[in-house]
Amino acid sequence: GHRKVECKFCQQTMICRDYEKHISSSCPEYPISCPKCNQNLRRKLLGHHLDTECPYETISCPLASLGCEGAILRKDLCKHQEEKASFHLS
Repeated sequence: GHRKVECKFCQQTMICRDYEKHISSSCPEYPISCPKCNQNLRRKLLGHHLDTECPYETISCPLASLGCEGAILRKDLCKHQEEKASFHLS
């Protein structure tokens, strides 16, 4: 038969030949770095990190529905809101 191994990150059991692929692309607990800000996190958290907190993710201005076309890095949002206050409030 096929030798089984347990992933040391997520404890999933798999046949030995699948382990490398599991680690390189699918293990949800595998530690990775955000490709934008280099923060260390588990693979399963990357989507949430990019959607809600990564300072180097490009986001739309929260006032896009009012016509602001700003696409800014999340870390620059406060600066954008200050610089565009007159536009946002008009």
